[in-house]
Amino acid sequence: MYLLIAAIVIIGKKPFVRQSLVGRALRASRDVARPLVDRSVLKAWAEEQADLVPKLWSTAHSQMLCAQFIRLCGGKTRALPICLNQGLWLSAQQIEGKSDLPDEILLIDFFSVDVKAQMLGEYNLNANVFVTNCSSIVCILQENPGVRTYSTGHISLWPGAPEGISAVFGDQGYRYLNLGGAVLEAVCDAWGVSLEDCVAKNELKRETELPVGSANEKEFRLDCIRIKRPRPSIGSQG
Repeated sequence: MYLLIAAIVIIGKKPFVRQSLVGRALRASRDVARPLVDRSVLKAWAEEQADLVPKLWSTAHSQMLCAQFIRLCGGKTRALPICLNQGLWLSAQQIEGKSDLPDEILLIDFFSVDVKAQMLGEYNLNANVFVTNCSSIVCILQENPGVRTYSTGHISLWPGAPEGISAVFGDQGYRYLNLGGAVLEAVCDAWGVSLEDCVAKNELKRETELPVGSANEKEFRLDCIRIKRPRPSIGSQG
């Protein structure tokens, strides 16, 4: 049994269909289907959208939301904004080109800033703080009932995606999902270190309450994910 899966995008409170895919129903109820598309084809299509998005949506926030869907489909977000740093939107390409990144990066979720930090009134975040989506995953395809999430729903699993992904940042498959993984990959490129080494030497699954900025001339702290630049091993020096 084959179904037509419509990709309904909601940006700026306005839903509309942009693309559709043919999928194979996974059970008799026909309420779930896996798209009949190769992962590499889906990835290539998603990356094409990264170049088209700025022509459709002018605001950085809307482009960031699109970047999340592109990443879920396996594509590179390219020049689309994926995080805020010092009040400026940055793309993965811009982060990769930074030669002055500090040796310690703090990732904070948009939720923390929107809800917790806003209660402080005027505030300033430190230069090493990057605000992005790193504690949740938007869902564009319900499929695997065995996946662990923070919510009652199931996260997206597309053709070729790793099985058993959880919504915990740093867990297996995180890089395929939220924008926090895209920021981490770009930071590793800027540091000139491998993603695998950075993941191995940092505790990415655990948030830590750390100083992230100042408000009313006082330091304030928020839960964040700390990422330290891996030091070269003794065997690799000289």
